[in-house]
Amino acid sequence: MPHHHLLIGPPSSGKTTLAQTLQNHLPHSHIISTDTIRHQLYGDPSIQGQWSQIFAQIQDQCQQAIATGKTIIYDATNAKRPWRYSFLRPLLTTYPDHTWIGWHLTTPLHTCLTWNQQRDRQ
Repeated sequence: MPHHHLLIGPPSSGKTTLAQTLQNHLPHSHIISTDTIRHQLYGDPSIQGQWSQIFAQIQDQCQQAIATGKTIIYDATNAKRPWRYSFLRPLLTTYPDHTWIGWHLTTPLHTCLTWNQQRDRQ
């Protein structure tokens, strides 16, 4: 049974670093990142853009990863339960034998704010 990973946490909490670490330990995995999708669609990850376009790309990438037997690492804020549910619901319905592991990063706010100041995109 495949195990996929859903990263949860505020901006600058370490989700992308965790995604890269997981990928190093799970060589047959694929990181799906909303920042990367925004960069591909709009040329800049800081442009929020149309959520419907971004979500369509997320779903397409998930289906492609599953079709090729890859483990998904979903790197997005996922802060609100309805956001996580809207992402997971279609996948759980289509692929009921796949398991999702949620990684909730509880990085202290002051650390997130400090790390955010060090980012190119704040």
